[in-house]
Amino acid sequence: MPDLSLPAEDAGTLIRRFTALGGDAARAAHDAFAADLRALLALPPAAVPDRAAWVAAIRHAHAYYAWSWDARAKALVPAITAALEAWGAEPAPDVPALLELADLLFFIGWCFEASNRAQCDLVLPGMQAAARGLARQAKPLRAPRRGRPRIAFLLMFTGLRDVMALGPRLLMDALRRLPGGAELHVVAWRFHDEEHFLDLRSQGIAVTATGGETPADRLAQAEAALAAIQPDILVTEMNNAVPVAVFARRAAPAQIFLQGGLPAFPQPGLDAVFDSFGIGAAGTGWGEARLLPWRSPWDLAMLAPPPDAAQLAAERAALAGEGPVFGVYGRLVKLTPDYLRAVERILQAVPGARFVTGGSGDPAPVEAFARASPVGDRMQVHARFVPGHAWGRILDLFLDTWPLTGGESVRETMAKGCPVVALRSREMPAMDLQRDPALLATDWDGFCDLAIRLLRDEAARRQAGADAAAFARRMADPAPFAADVAAAVTAVLGDARHRAPGLMARLFGGRS
Repeated sequence: MPDLSLPAEDAGTLIRRFTALGGDAARAAHDAFAADLRALLALPPAAVPDRAAWVAAIRHAHAYYAWSWDARAKALVPAITAALEAWGAEPAPDVPALLELADLLFFIGWCFEASNRAQCDLVLPGMQAAARGLARQAKPLRAPRRGRPRIAFLLMFTGLRDVMALGPRLLMDALRRLPGGAELHVVAWRFHDEEHFLDLRSQGIAVTATGGETPADRLAQAEAALAAIQPDILVTEMNNAVPVAVFARRAAPAQIFLQGGLPAFPQPGLDAVFDSFGIGAAGTGWGEARLLPWRSPWDLAMLAPPPDAAQLAAERAALAGEGPVFGVYGRLVKLTPDYLRAVERILQAVPGARFVTGGSGDPAPVEAFARASPVGDRMQVHARFVPGHAWGRILDLFLDTWPLTGGESVRETMAKGCPVVALRSREMPAMDLQRDPALLATDWDGFCDLAIRLLRDEAARRQAGADAAAFARRMADPAPFAADVAAAVTAVLGDARHRAPGLMARLFGGRS
């Protein structure tokens, strides 16, 4: 095997040269930037003379790709994975290195893949290597307490109107209504919203806001907060480096991933998953974790708040044009070539219609398709944050993406009375239950036919919009979700007691 180590002064020179390049300069000289990053990633841990500087260099790489959304990052995944395997194999794992590498890998998978399965294939091997290393520092299992459970939420995102905070908020509402109740805690480890914290505390939920400038700092503070709480059940809505580390190192007898995005979450330390996509355990890293249903009620007050007149007027001006307008908003990576060809086919069939899309990510592939298309002059791309509450009132028809389908964007457009045409999902079958079955196609031909019919027929479109609003009202019923949550708590606590040490001794009269 070749010796990939470098003399100390050469490694230092490499780090200094790499970290000196950033922003537009790194974009322009990306081949050199990526080559230096690959060289850093290839260094065996024992050959890194200044680990703090090496970790800072990996953080610098993440900062560049998070700023630029440069899709060339995907080519780096094998090197990042190999580095995670090397650093994760150390007898005493270097936690800062593993966290920085895992976060870089997670971002690339989330940012540049338009399929849940492809995201998992991309990131899971490296995430598993990190988790295996971190698990060597796992705390001993303990049994959950009897009586009222103590349940903690480890949250990256907070905010009364933050879509990522919605799932945990709905879960907390259901837990507060459990027979016998529950003691609830929130550890907010990254983004803080004081208005949300006040609201939580007014409901009797304890909130601890932790901080830190680096992933390692954030992990240390979050783990200290959880050690003080000693939860029976721990729930996280995220699966990047900090929560994966907390779970691998074991902070609670029962640990649950509330899945709402990229599904990959490596064992060990994962005991159960609220499987909101219905994707299942195969290929996600979940292993033998218990799968829990997620039939959360739609929060109509959040999905359809009163319109912001100024914002609505500004967006109407930005999207001005003649004829019915259909489109989608969210991450632009979701607009795959198959999807764009369907848009083209719809526009060709309805000459008076216009297509608009907006959101985060690299607009270049969509713009290139539009330039080459005979109907490209009727395709608008807005590479910016898109206010969904305005677009949901402007669009005549929402055209859902595939295979990575819409989540909150679909719910909030339907709640406003905008019809959604969708394609049945192989990766996210649970999301099909959140679509009007009359507008859920089984193939691209049916998908295009539904959109064409509604764009041609204004009366049919109005009726479909009324049906969408009625569907949203039905989905607001909290009763099925409350029953599911009560059953989930009972099941995961039972599982935790079964896993706890000393079970056989207790059963047969010995001492645990």
